[in-house]
Amino acid sequence: MLSMPSHTPSPQGDSRQTPVLLISMPFGLLDYPSLALGLLQGSLQPLQIPTSTLYFTFKFAEMVGSIFYQQIAKGRPMIQDFIGEWIFSAALFAENSETEAYIRNVVYGDMECHNTIYKTGKGITEDFIQDILAARAKTELFLSECVEEILQHNPAIVGFTSVFQQHVASLALAKRIKARSPETCIMMGGANCEGIMGVELIKQFSFVDVVVSGEGDQIFPDLVKRILAGQSISHLQGVYTRRNVQLLTAGKSIMNTPSIRNLDALPFPLFDDFFEQLSRTSIRQTITPGITFETSRGCWWGEKHHCTFCGLNGSTMTYRSKTAQRAMEELLYLTNSYPDCAISVVDNILDMKYFKDFIPSLAALPGNLRLYYEVKANLRKEQVKSLREAGILMIQPGIESLSNHVLDLMRKGVKGLQNIQLLKWCKEYEVDVTWNLLCGFPGEDPAEYRHMGEILPLLTHLRPPSGIAPIRLDRFSPNYDEAKEHGFYNVRAYPSYQYIYPFSPEIINNLAYFFIYDYADERDVASYTLPIAQFMVMWHQQHRKSQLFFLDYQEYLMIWDLRPVATEALVILTGLQRSLYIFCDTIRNHHHLQQFVTEHATPEEEGKPFEEFLEPLIQKGLMLQDGHSYLSLAVQRRRESERLTQPAVKQLQA
Repeated sequence: MLSMPSHTPSPQGDSRQTPVLLISMPFGLLDYPSLALGLLQGSLQPLQIPTSTLYFTFKFAEMVGSIFYQQIAKGRPMIQDFIGEWIFSAALFAENSETEAYIRNVVYGDMECHNTIYKTGKGITEDFIQDILAARAKTELFLSECVEEILQHNPAIVGFTSVFQQHVASLALAKRIKARSPETCIMMGGANCEGIMGVELIKQFSFVDVVVSGEGDQIFPDLVKRILAGQSISHLQGVYTRRNVQLLTAGKSIMNTPSIRNLDALPFPLFDDFFEQLSRTSIRQTITPGITFETSRGCWWGEKHHCTFCGLNGSTMTYRSKTAQRAMEELLYLTNSYPDCAISVVDNILDMKYFKDFIPSLAALPGNLRLYYEVKANLRKEQVKSLREAGILMIQPGIESLSNHVLDLMRKGVKGLQNIQLLKWCKEYEVDVTWNLLCGFPGEDPAEYRHMGEILPLLTHLRPPSGIAPIRLDRFSPNYDEAKEHGFYNVRAYPSYQYIYPFSPEIINNLAYFFIYDYADERDVASYTLPIAQFMVMWHQQHRKSQLFFLDYQEYLMIWDLRPVATEALVILTGLQRSLYIFCDTIRNHHHLQQFVTEHATPEEEGKPFEEFLEPLIQKGLMLQDGHSYLSLAVQRRRESERLTQPAVKQLQA
């Protein structure tokens, strides 16, 4: 049982009391409040339990500089280096003598797994190294100031959210709070505390009283009431204490908290503390704040087919979404409460039912919303148009390959041609796309990458991927859970963890989320993907001046080709060839095309196979054929809204 803390005045003599403090530590993002903490704070409001959220992210960014801070917070140069965690490790554990080894092996990337797959280096400068070391030297002062501020509130409960690189800083502060105020209940939750990671956390760090594994929304109010009343909490599902964690038997599944089923029952998140503290920070002019917005949880595709590389925990995969009315009410609340802020939707995937209600409602709103959503790549053209009209101007559609074979290994449920089709339609409707290529799946055929290398030069008019990278093994992914079956062996935590935690490999493996591996077939992924990586560099350079679009004048169609691979700058199509090209703006198969020819051919064109019309366009790189499927590559433009980039205009004039 956890006892109720005595609420004596703090050492500073301040009589204020905030029973519950919620903490966001470095390296949480500076420009967005924590949605998790905003929801938890909102859940206590009906209970009239005074609660505050402290964003110590701002304090540390002031100390180390906001530019450097944001680099680390956004996982640069590589998230698996855990630079933010290492910066605080000496404040949690005794200073070790491996600083030079960490900098050399991990940050510079002398260890192969901490470098790029092509060993091109990470662009690390000596100034960046000095910034890391300077930040590490400031952690003690920072943590001391945080402790003093917390003790002024005389809290009964201090709760930490821990995602990405917030873990070690949170533990270092928790350790100091417990030393100064032993009766304060230290609670931790978040992605870093899920499953075995949370269980190992409470085993190794005696100053942590409670770990919540899974969604905290339903259980948090009851948990707080019980702790404040001095009641037992060890029987609560998904809540781990030193008492009940000893009862877990080897091989027994670790239960998460019950997931909330009705998302409409969630409170509106409270972000007032974030904006109030932002207004007082000396670095506020360097921060453009946004707000996070949630309309669903889980993944409707992953429920049926868990993508092999996806690290979403299966116990929270069940898809749930808010009703359109509730989603709109919350959006209006957020935009009215926190005006002029960019809105980032944190859903794993867009609810397709929203195309019937929520998205049309967004389109009807006055003003210019700029929303970001994750979607599945099998959208129809009218749906992309609807996204644009609704102000959803950036999407992440999970385009991880253009190879059908590799996509099947991922269990993505789409074809490469569908991914290209979506890129084309997004270009037409000016919806920005974030995507990347993943490689290194056991069983993938290197010939697929040679074929991809033939296709990519035809796509330089479309948004390029951010890069190409080998898959990482994330905890909870099928690749991790069934590593041997998927062709991985010798799975172990990234080496960076050993420079952070002075524990045995077994304990580190339990605390880790990111893992490295060897291939059962000893494949050399870099050797067959290097040409793709090299072409991507050129793609980024060529993209702004590369254009492929068509204008339709009813009787004839003009295709302007300003790509580096163009064989003709202007191609004019008439008759059935024109009609077929427009028809193939959407992927069409043999049956569709033959039927179209039968219905639309003139007497002079009757009897001719559709291949006779399309093959010349394929040879010119204006269309793609994948088996029995065909897709036009030129982006449709309307004459009245025609816009070209300046480099493209110069090419036309030339």
